[in-house]
Amino acid sequence: ALETRFADAPGVVVVEDDLLFSPDVLDYFETVGGPLLDADDTVFAVSAWNDNGFFDDEDPVALRRSRWFPGLGWLLSRRLWRELAPKWPTTHWDHWMRSAKQHGGRDCVFPAVPRTFHAGSKGTFMDSWHDTRYFAPIRHQTDAAFAWPADAWRAALKDAYEADIARRLTAADHHVGDLTQLAHLDFSKGGQTGGSSRERATTTTTIAVWYRWKPSDGSSLRPPPFVCVAETFRLWHEEKRTDHHGLHRCRYRGADVLLVNAETSKYAKLKPPQVAPLVQRDCPRTTWADLGRGS
Repeated sequence: ALETRFADAPGVVVVEDDLLFSPDVLDYFETVGGPLLDADDTVFAVSAWNDNGFFDDEDPVALRRSRWFPGLGWLLSRRLWRELAPKWPTTHWDHWMRSAKQHGGRDCVFPAVPRTFHAGSKGTFMDSWHDTRYFAPIRHQTDAAFAWPADAWRAALKDAYEADIARRLTAADHHVGDLTQLAHLDFSKGGQTGGSSRERATTTTTIAVWYRWKPSDGSSLRPPPFVCVAETFRLWHEEKRTDHHGLHRCRYRGADVLLVNAETSKYAKLKPPQVAPLVQRDCPRTTWADLGRGS
């Protein structure tokens, strides 16, 4: 398309035929994606999808960075196409894009609230278990009146984004390394208490949850270690999805949560010395059958 149909375009939006779109998806790519790719050469691609976009109370303007390529609706710049075109694979290009040889240490940017929804329940790498657990529950943006602020993209610039993460960790209201402590925390700061995570009003509370282990290579017959925290916070069991230098962000009972791997994260130095990170031996043994997938 970039070579023939749109020879003068600075980029194209790549989509799949089983996606549904938020009303502002084109606004997102034009207002956020284009300026960001022009200004920050540490950005590999800009996607409209968030693998962990399960939360109703996320900020619709918030952006995230990750080395993981989300796909499912993304902006391919002409600059990147010229780089990758000579070696573009004939199959499974999305998996190929996730290789370090291709992204070269660059990040993908995506919205906290997805702007696409995956409507297909069957495919080459899709089955009913994955669809029911990780795709059907995605909460994409549906407000037709929403418009992206003209400067929203600036928050995803590398230096600004990482400084904001460091600030949030430093100012966190709670630092925990024991998941049982969550039941005793005060979530009332700036909001309301009571109700489930989907019913509770957004608060200004920030929680840093620290754990320590080496990420799985995905070869184990058992779920990877990350499932220990993923089940508590309703995230993908695969740690690499939405990972930002050993850190994940999510929501819990209306609070902003930063999950930090003290073993690998560049933010590990911000862990308070009195906090003992969660380790694998403290996690319950979980099987695929426990997750509803069978043995």
